[in-house]
Amino acid sequence: MLMKFNRYGYSYNDVDGPSFFEESKDHEGIFTFLASDLTDFPQKLEGYFSKIIDLTTLKLTGYIPSHDDFWNLGSLFDDIHPYFEYMGREELDSAIGEYFNALLIQNSYDTKKYIYSPIYDEGWYMDTFIALYPEDGFNDKTETAKKYYKFYQQIVKPDDDDDPPYVELPPTGFHSLLSYQDHISSMIYWILDVNTPYLKELSIPERASVYGRVHATMSDHPHMVVVKQISFSDPHSRYYRSGYKRSEIVDGEEVQWTILGDLYDFHKGTEHIHPEALEELQSIVESVKQGYFEEIYEEYEVNSFYEVLFLEVYHMILDRTLVKKCRNCGKYFVVKNLNVEYCSRLIDPDEESLDNRTCSDVGPKRFYMKKLEEDLPLKFYDRAYKTHYARINSGKMTKQEFFLWHKEAKEKLEMVRANTYDFEEFKIWLKK
Repeated sequence: MLMKFNRYGYSYNDVDGPSFFEESKDHEGIFTFLASDLTDFPQKLEGYFSKIIDLTTLKLTGYIPSHDDFWNLGSLFDDIHPYFEYMGREELDSAIGEYFNALLIQNSYDTKKYIYSPIYDEGWYMDTFIALYPEDGFNDKTETAKKYYKFYQQIVKPDDDDDPPYVELPPTGFHSLLSYQDHISSMIYWILDVNTPYLKELSIPERASVYGRVHATMSDHPHMVVVKQISFSDPHSRYYRSGYKRSEIVDGEEVQWTILGDLYDFHKGTEHIHPEALEELQSIVESVKQGYFEEIYEEYEVNSFYEVLFLEVYHMILDRTLVKKCRNCGKYFVVKNLNVEYCSRLIDPDEESLDNRTCSDVGPKRFYMKKLEEDLPLKFYDRAYKTHYARINSGKMTKQEFFLWHKEAKEKLEMVRANTYDFEEFKIWLKK
Protein backbone atom coordinates (compact mmCIF):
# COMPACT_ATOMS: atom_id res chain seq x y z
CA MET A 1 0.00 0.00 0.00
CA LEU A 2 1.06 3.60 -0.55
CA MET A 3 0.84 6.79 1.50
CA LYS A 4 0.90 9.92 -0.64
CA PHE A 5 1.57 13.25 1.05
CA ASN A 6 0.68 16.69 -0.30
CA ARG A 7 -0.07 20.17 1.03
CA TYR A 8 -3.56 19.10 2.12
CA GLY A 9 -2.61 15.97 4.08
CA TYR A 10 -2.21 12.43 2.79
CA SER A 11 -4.07 9.67 0.98
CA TYR A 12 -3.84 5.92 1.54
CA ASN A 13 -3.85 4.07 -1.77
CA ASP A 14 -3.53 0.70 -3.37
CA VAL A 15 -0.52 0.54 -5.70
CA ASP A 16 -1.67 2.07 -9.00
CA GLY A 17 -5.19 1.87 -7.65
CA PRO A 18 -7.88 3.94 -5.99
CA SER A 19 -7.53 6.02 -2.86
CA PHE A 20 -9.00 4.15 0.11
CA PHE A 21 -9.16 7.16 2.40
CA GLU A 22 -7.74 10.64 2.79
CA GLU A 23 -6.67 12.53 5.89
CA SER A 24 -6.48 16.31 6.06
CA LYS A 25 -4.03 18.29 8.14
CA ASP A 26 -6.64 18.36 10.90
CA HIS A 27 -5.36 14.82 11.61
CA GLU A 28 -8.75 13.69 12.89
CA GLY A 29 -8.07 10.00 12.22
CA ILE A 30 -4.94 9.73 14.36
CA PHE A 31 -6.48 11.84 17.14
CA THR A 32 -9.55 9.59 17.21
CA PHE A 33 -7.34 6.51 17.47
CA LEU A 34 -5.33 7.98 20.35
CA ALA A 35 -8.56 8.83 22.22
CA SER A 36 -10.16 5.39 21.62
CA ASP A 37 -10.72 3.16 24.62
CA LEU A 38 -8.99 -0.16 23.86
CA THR A 39 -9.16 -1.58 27.37
CA ASP A 40 -11.69 -4.29 26.41
CA PHE A 41 -9.77 -5.49 23.36
CA PRO A 42 -7.53 -8.08 25.13
CA GLN A 43 -10.47 -9.66 26.98
CA LYS A 44 -12.53 -9.84 23.78
CA LEU A 45 -9.81 -11.75 21.93
CA GLU A 46 -9.16 -14.04 24.90
CA GLY A 47 -12.90 -14.76 25.08
CA TYR A 48 -12.98 -15.63 21.38
CA PHE A 49 -9.99 -17.98 21.76
CA SER A 50 -11.30 -19.65 24.92
CA LYS A 51 -14.42 -20.86 23.09
CA ILE A 52 -12.29 -22.68 20.52
CA ILE A 53 -9.18 -23.76 22.39
CA ASP A 54 -8.32 -24.55 26.01
CA LEU A 55 -5.86 -21.79 26.88
CA THR A 56 -3.98 -24.07 29.30
CA THR A 57 -3.75 -27.39 27.43
CA LEU A 58 -4.08 -25.85 23.94
CA LYS A 59 -6.52 -28.61 22.99
CA LEU A 60 -9.47 -27.76 20.73
CA THR A 61 -12.80 -27.63 22.54
CA GLY A 62 -14.81 -28.65 19.49
CA TYR A 63 -16.48 -25.26 19.18
CA ILE A 64 -16.65 -24.02 15.57
CA PRO A 65 -16.68 -20.22 15.40
CA SER A 66 -19.44 -18.66 13.34
CA HIS A 67 -19.14 -15.72 11.00
CA ASP A 68 -20.89 -13.62 13.65
CA ASP A 69 -18.28 -14.64 16.23
CA PHE A 70 -15.47 -13.59 13.92
CA TRP A 71 -16.94 -10.32 12.69
CA ASN A 72 -18.11 -9.31 16.15
CA LEU A 73 -14.44 -9.44 17.06
CA GLY A 74 -13.62 -7.42 13.94
CA SER A 75 -16.26 -4.82 14.85
CA LEU A 76 -13.93 -3.65 17.63
CA PHE A 77 -12.12 -1.72 14.91
CA ASP A 78 -15.22 0.28 13.98
CA ASP A 79 -14.72 4.03 14.21
CA ILE A 80 -11.21 4.00 15.73
CA HIS A 81 -9.41 4.90 12.47
CA PRO A 82 -10.38 4.92 8.75
CA TYR A 83 -7.48 2.52 8.07
CA PHE A 84 -9.48 -0.36 9.55
CA GLU A 85 -12.38 0.06 7.15
CA TYR A 86 -10.07 -1.32 4.45
CA MET A 87 -7.38 -3.19 6.36
CA GLY A 88 -9.35 -4.46 9.36
CA ARG A 89 -9.22 -8.11 8.25
CA GLU A 90 -5.41 -8.01 7.96
CA GLU A 91 -5.09 -6.46 11.42
CA LEU A 92 -7.44 -9.05 12.89
CA ASP A 93 -5.39 -11.86 11.32
CA SER A 94 -2.30 -10.28 12.87
CA ALA A 95 -3.90 -10.10 16.32
CA ILE A 96 -4.98 -13.77 16.11
CA GLY A 97 -1.57 -14.92 14.86
CA GLU A 98 0.42 -12.99 17.47
CA TYR A 99 -1.80 -14.13 20.36
CA PHE A 100 -1.74 -17.76 19.20
CA ASN A 101 2.06 -17.78 18.98
CA ALA A 102 2.34 -16.13 22.39
CA LEU A 103 0.17 -18.90 23.88
CA LEU A 104 2.46 -21.55 22.38
CA ILE A 105 5.58 -19.85 23.69
CA GLN A 106 4.10 -19.45 27.17
CA ASN A 107 3.19 -23.13 27.28
CA SER A 108 6.53 -24.47 26.03
CA TYR A 109 9.35 -22.22 27.20
CA ASP A 110 11.49 -23.63 30.01
CA THR A 111 12.82 -20.63 31.94
CA LYS A 112 15.44 -22.78 33.69
CA LYS A 113 16.89 -24.59 30.69
CA TYR A 114 16.16 -21.78 28.21
CA ILE A 115 14.69 -24.19 25.71
CA TYR A 116 11.30 -24.70 24.07
CA SER A 117 9.62 -27.99 24.87
CA PRO A 118 7.57 -29.08 23.13
CA ILE A 119 8.13 -27.43 19.77
CA TYR A 120 4.79 -27.83 18.02
CA ASP A 121 4.99 -29.48 14.61
CA GLU A 122 3.60 -27.92 11.46
CA GLY A 123 0.69 -30.33 11.12
CA TRP A 124 -0.63 -29.65 14.63
CA TYR A 125 -0.01 -25.92 14.22
CA MET A 126 -1.88 -25.69 10.90
CA ASP A 127 -4.89 -27.69 12.12
CA THR A 128 -5.21 -25.72 15.35
CA PHE A 129 -4.69 -22.31 13.74
CA ILE A 130 -7.22 -22.98 10.97
CA ALA A 131 -9.77 -24.02 13.63
CA LEU A 132 -9.66 -20.45 14.92
CA TYR A 133 -11.59 -19.34 11.81
CA PRO A 134 -15.13 -20.10 10.62
CA GLU A 135 -15.30 -23.14 8.36
CA ASP A 136 -16.72 -21.39 5.29
CA GLY A 137 -15.76 -18.22 3.46
CA PHE A 138 -12.14 -17.88 4.58
CA ASN A 139 -10.23 -19.43 1.72
CA ASP A 140 -7.02 -17.67 2.71
CA LYS A 141 -6.82 -19.03 6.26
CA THR A 142 -4.35 -21.73 5.22
CA GLU A 143 -1.96 -19.11 3.86
CA THR A 144 -2.44 -17.05 7.02
CA ALA A 145 -1.61 -20.11 9.13
CA LYS A 146 1.57 -20.73 7.08
CA LYS A 147 2.62 -17.10 7.58
CA TYR A 148 2.35 -17.26 11.36
CA TYR A 149 3.87 -20.74 11.55
CA LYS A 150 6.92 -19.23 9.86
CA PHE A 151 7.02 -16.54 12.57
CA TYR A 152 6.67 -19.26 15.22
CA GLN A 153 9.63 -21.12 13.70
CA GLN A 154 11.71 -17.94 13.78
CA ILE A 155 11.03 -17.71 17.53
CA VAL A 156 11.71 -21.31 18.57
CA LYS A 157 14.48 -21.95 16.01
CA PRO A 158 15.99 -18.53 15.43
CA ASP A 159 18.59 -17.90 12.78
CA ASP A 160 21.84 -16.70 14.33
CA ASP A 161 21.90 -13.78 11.89
CA ASP A 162 18.43 -12.46 12.69
CA ASP A 163 16.65 -11.33 15.82
CA PRO A 164 13.55 -13.46 16.47
CA PRO A 165 10.15 -11.70 16.43
CA TYR A 166 9.18 -10.13 19.77
CA VAL A 167 6.57 -12.01 21.79
CA GLU A 168 4.67 -10.36 24.65
CA LEU A 169 4.35 -12.59 27.72
CA PRO A 170 2.03 -13.26 29.34
CA PRO A 171 -0.04 -13.28 26.15
CA THR A 172 -2.04 -10.09 25.63
CA GLY A 173 -4.69 -9.84 22.94
CA PHE A 174 -4.12 -7.03 20.44
CA HIS A 175 -0.75 -6.32 22.04
CA SER A 176 0.59 -4.62 18.89
CA LEU A 177 -2.42 -2.31 18.57
CA LEU A 178 -2.17 -1.31 22.24
CA SER A 179 1.55 -0.63 21.86
CA TYR A 180 0.93 1.46 18.73
CA GLN A 181 -1.44 3.67 20.67
CA ASP A 182 0.99 4.04 23.54
CA HIS A 183 4.05 4.75 21.34
CA ILE A 184 2.30 7.34 19.16
CA SER A 185 0.72 9.03 22.20
CA SER A 186 4.18 9.29 23.74
CA MET A 187 5.70 10.70 20.56
CA ILE A 188 3.04 13.39 20.19
CA TYR A 189 3.21 14.31 23.88
CA TRP A 190 6.99 14.70 23.81
CA ILE A 191 7.25 16.55 20.50
CA LEU A 192 3.98 18.31 19.60
CA ASP A 193 1.81 18.85 22.71
CA VAL A 194 1.99 22.54 23.72
CA ASN A 195 1.27 21.74 27.37
CA THR A 196 4.11 19.27 27.97
CA PRO A 197 6.07 20.39 31.03
CA TYR A 198 9.80 21.17 30.66
CA LEU A 199 9.50 21.28 26.87
CA LYS A 200 7.15 24.22 26.27
CA GLU A 201 9.89 26.71 25.48
CA LEU A 202 11.60 24.51 22.88
CA SER A 203 10.93 24.47 19.15
CA ILE A 204 9.54 21.28 17.60
CA PRO A 205 12.94 20.23 16.14
CA GLU A 206 14.50 20.81 19.56
CA ARG A 207 11.79 18.75 21.24
CA ALA A 208 12.30 15.98 18.68
CA SER A 209 15.98 15.98 19.62
CA VAL A 210 15.13 15.65 23.32
CA TYR A 211 12.74 12.80 22.53
CA GLY A 212 15.41 11.07 20.46
CA ARG A 213 18.05 11.37 23.18
CA VAL A 214 15.75 9.96 25.86
CA HIS A 215 14.35 7.13 23.77
CA ALA A 216 17.70 6.18 22.26
CA THR A 217 18.28 4.31 25.53
CA MET A 218 15.56 1.82 24.51
CA SER A 219 16.76 -1.47 23.04
CA ASP A 220 14.41 -0.86 20.12
CA HIS A 221 14.27 2.93 19.93
CA PRO A 222 11.54 4.52 17.76
CA HIS A 223 12.57 4.42 14.11
CA MET A 224 11.11 3.52 10.74
CA VAL A 225 12.56 1.99 7.58
CA VAL A 226 10.31 2.44 4.55
CA VAL A 227 10.65 2.75 0.78
CA LYS A 228 10.12 6.34 -0.37
CA GLN A 229 9.59 7.56 -3.91
CA ILE A 230 10.16 11.21 -4.83
CA SER A 231 9.08 12.60 -8.19
CA PHE A 232 8.41 15.97 -9.81
CA SER A 233 5.02 14.66 -10.99
CA ASP A 234 2.52 12.04 -9.90
CA PRO A 235 3.70 8.82 -11.55
CA HIS A 236 0.19 7.36 -11.24
CA SER A 237 -1.72 10.25 -12.83
CA ARG A 238 -1.92 11.89 -16.27
CA TYR A 239 -4.02 14.81 -15.05
CA TYR A 240 -1.36 17.50 -15.51
CA ARG A 241 0.48 15.93 -18.44
CA SER A 242 0.70 17.85 -21.68
CA GLY A 243 -1.24 16.57 -24.68
CA TYR A 244 1.22 18.22 -27.03
CA LYS A 245 2.10 16.29 -30.18
CA ARG A 246 3.79 17.47 -33.35
CA SER A 247 4.40 15.58 -36.57
CA GLU A 248 7.02 16.14 -39.23
CA ILE A 249 8.44 14.20 -42.12
CA VAL A 250 12.05 13.14 -41.66
CA ASP A 251 13.75 11.24 -44.50
CA GLY A 252 10.37 10.43 -45.96
CA GLU A 253 8.90 9.08 -42.73
CA GLU A 254 6.50 10.69 -40.27
CA VAL A 255 8.02 11.37 -36.83
CA GLN A 256 5.93 12.21 -33.76
CA TRP A 257 7.37 14.69 -31.25
CA THR A 258 6.20 15.06 -27.64
CA ILE A 259 6.77 18.11 -25.50
CA LEU A 260 9.76 16.40 -23.85
CA GLY A 261 11.22 15.47 -27.22
CA ASP A 262 10.99 19.02 -28.51
CA LEU A 263 12.31 20.55 -25.27
CA TYR A 264 14.94 17.93 -24.55
CA ASP A 265 17.78 20.38 -25.26
CA PHE A 266 16.01 23.40 -23.76
CA HIS A 267 18.80 23.79 -21.20
CA LYS A 268 21.27 24.35 -24.08
CA GLY A 269 19.39 27.33 -25.54
CA THR A 270 16.13 28.08 -27.36
CA GLU A 271 17.41 28.90 -30.86
CA HIS A 272 16.87 25.34 -32.09
CA ILE A 273 13.57 24.74 -30.25
CA HIS A 274 10.47 24.43 -32.44
CA PRO A 275 8.10 27.44 -32.04
CA GLU A 276 5.11 25.19 -31.28
CA ALA A 277 6.99 23.66 -28.35
CA LEU A 278 7.82 27.12 -26.98
CA GLU A 279 4.13 28.07 -27.26
CA GLU A 280 3.18 24.93 -25.33
CA LEU A 281 5.83 25.72 -22.71
CA GLN A 282 4.39 29.22 -22.28
CA SER A 283 0.91 27.72 -21.92
CA ILE A 284 2.16 25.39 -19.17
CA VAL A 285 3.84 28.32 -17.39
CA GLU A 286 0.61 30.34 -17.44
CA SER A 287 -1.35 27.36 -16.12
CA VAL A 288 1.05 26.98 -13.19
CA LYS A 289 0.78 30.71 -12.42
CA GLN A 290 -2.98 30.24 -12.08
CA GLY A 291 -2.48 27.52 -9.49
CA TYR A 292 -2.76 24.41 -11.67
CA PHE A 293 0.40 22.70 -10.54
CA GLU A 294 1.70 19.64 -8.71
CA GLU A 295 3.88 19.73 -5.67
CA ILE A 296 6.99 17.58 -5.53
CA TYR A 297 5.46 14.14 -5.25
CA GLU A 298 6.25 11.96 -2.25
CA GLU A 299 4.90 8.51 -1.54
CA TYR A 300 5.85 5.78 0.89
CA GLU A 301 5.34 2.05 0.61
CA VAL A 302 3.77 0.98 3.90
CA ASN A 303 2.99 -2.47 5.27
CA SER A 304 1.44 -1.85 8.68
CA PHE A 305 -0.82 0.46 10.65
CA TYR A 306 2.14 1.54 12.76
CA GLU A 307 3.98 2.75 9.67
CA VAL A 308 0.91 4.81 8.70
CA LEU A 309 0.79 6.42 12.15
CA PHE A 310 4.55 6.97 12.37
CA LEU A 311 4.74 8.66 8.97
CA GLU A 312 1.80 10.92 9.78
CA VAL A 313 3.51 12.08 12.98
CA TYR A 314 6.76 12.51 11.06
CA HIS A 315 5.03 14.87 8.62
CA MET A 316 3.35 16.69 11.50
CA ILE A 317 6.86 17.35 12.83
CA LEU A 318 8.03 18.57 9.41
CA ASP A 319 4.99 20.88 9.24
CA ARG A 320 5.67 22.20 12.79
CA THR A 321 2.16 21.16 13.86
CA LEU A 322 1.26 22.06 17.44
CA VAL A 323 -1.52 20.22 19.30
CA LYS A 324 -3.29 20.23 22.63
CA LYS A 325 -6.09 18.25 24.25
CA CYS A 326 -9.56 19.77 24.20
CA ARG A 327 -10.75 20.57 27.72
CA ASN A 328 -14.21 19.26 26.86
CA CYS A 329 -13.85 16.06 24.80
CA GLY A 330 -10.25 15.23 25.73
CA LYS A 331 -9.12 14.63 22.14
CA TYR A 332 -6.09 16.26 20.60
CA PHE A 333 -6.66 19.02 18.06
CA VAL A 334 -4.37 21.21 15.96
CA VAL A 335 -3.86 24.69 17.42
CA LYS A 336 -2.76 27.87 15.70
CA ASN A 337 -3.75 30.11 18.63
CA LEU A 338 -2.16 28.80 21.82
CA ASN A 339 -4.85 30.45 23.97
CA VAL A 340 -7.61 28.27 22.48
CA GLU A 341 -8.62 25.47 24.89
CA TYR A 342 -11.55 23.87 23.04
CA CYS A 343 -11.84 22.17 19.65
CA SER A 344 -14.54 22.67 17.04
CA ARG A 345 -15.87 19.10 17.05
CA LEU A 346 -19.61 18.55 17.39
CA ILE A 347 -20.56 17.39 20.86
CA ASP A 348 -22.98 14.95 19.20
CA PRO A 349 -21.34 13.64 15.99
CA ASP A 350 -24.40 11.57 15.03
CA GLU A 351 -25.35 12.60 11.48
CA GLU A 352 -29.05 12.59 12.42
CA SER A 353 -28.53 14.81 15.46
CA LEU A 354 -30.00 18.31 15.38
CA ASP A 355 -27.50 19.51 17.97
CA ASN A 356 -24.94 21.61 16.12
CA ARG A 357 -23.10 22.79 19.21
CA THR A 358 -19.35 22.25 19.38
CA CYS A 359 -16.92 21.77 22.22
CA SER A 360 -15.96 25.43 21.92
CA ASP A 361 -19.68 26.35 22.35
CA VAL A 362 -20.34 24.35 25.51
CA GLY A 363 -16.88 23.69 26.92
CA PRO A 364 -16.20 26.91 28.85
CA LYS A 365 -19.48 26.73 30.77
CA ARG A 366 -19.07 23.02 31.51
CA PHE A 367 -15.53 23.60 32.71
CA TYR A 368 -16.64 26.42 34.99
CA MET A 369 -19.56 24.40 36.42
CA LYS A 370 -17.21 21.47 37.09
CA LYS A 371 -14.81 23.85 38.76
CA LEU A 372 -17.64 25.13 40.96
CA GLU A 373 -18.41 21.60 42.14
CA GLU A 374 -14.76 21.00 43.00
CA ASP A 375 -14.13 24.42 44.56
CA LEU A 376 -16.66 25.12 47.33
CA PRO A 377 -15.39 28.65 48.11
CA LEU A 378 -15.76 29.50 44.41
CA LYS A 379 -19.26 28.03 44.38
CA PHE A 380 -20.41 30.29 47.25
CA TYR A 381 -18.59 33.25 45.69
CA ASP A 382 -20.34 32.65 42.34
CA ARG A 383 -23.75 32.51 44.03
CA ALA A 384 -23.10 35.74 45.93
CA TYR A 385 -21.78 37.42 42.78
CA LYS A 386 -25.08 36.77 40.96
CA THR A 387 -27.08 38.00 43.95
CA HIS A 388 -25.11 41.25 44.26
CA TYR A 389 -25.12 41.87 40.51
CA ALA A 390 -28.91 41.56 40.50
CA ARG A 391 -29.04 44.37 43.11
CA ILE A 392 -27.71 46.80 40.48
CA ASN A 393 -30.76 46.17 38.28
CA SER A 394 -33.14 46.45 41.22
CA GLY A 395 -31.55 49.74 42.35
CA LYS A 396 -30.37 48.36 45.70
CA MET A 397 -26.68 48.78 44.81
CA THR A 398 -24.77 51.19 42.59
CA LYS A 399 -22.18 50.05 40.06
CA GLN A 400 -19.44 51.64 42.15
CA GLU A 401 -20.62 49.82 45.27
CA PHE A 402 -20.70 46.56 43.29
CA PHE A 403 -17.19 47.18 41.97
CA LEU A 404 -15.84 47.67 45.49
CA TRP A 405 -17.70 44.59 46.80
CA HIS A 406 -16.44 42.50 43.87
CA LYS A 407 -12.85 43.51 44.47
CA GLU A 408 -13.03 42.65 48.18
CA ALA A 409 -14.87 39.38 47.48
CA LYS A 410 -12.13 38.18 45.12
CA GLU A 411 -9.46 39.06 47.67
CA LYS A 412 -11.27 37.11 50.40
CA LEU A 413 -11.77 34.17 48.04
CA GLU A 414 -8.03 33.93 47.45
CA MET A 415 -7.43 34.23 51.22
CA VAL A 416 -9.77 31.26 51.84
CA ARG A 417 -7.92 29.23 49.21
CA ALA A 418 -4.63 30.14 50.90
CA ASN A 419 -6.06 29.13 54.31
CA THR A 420 -5.56 32.64 55.72
CA TYR A 421 -9.29 33.35 56.08
CA ASP A 422 -11.92 31.07 57.61
CA PHE A 423 -14.32 29.57 55.07
CA GLU A 424 -17.33 29.82 57.41
CA GLU A 425 -16.64 33.51 58.03
CA PHE A 426 -16.35 33.98 54.27
CA LYS A 427 -19.81 32.46 53.74
CA ILE A 428 -21.31 34.76 56.39
CA TRP A 429 -19.64 37.81 54.82
CA LEU A 430 -20.95 36.88 51.35
CA LYS A 431 -24.56 36.92 52.64
CA LYS A 432 -24.35 40.56 53.79
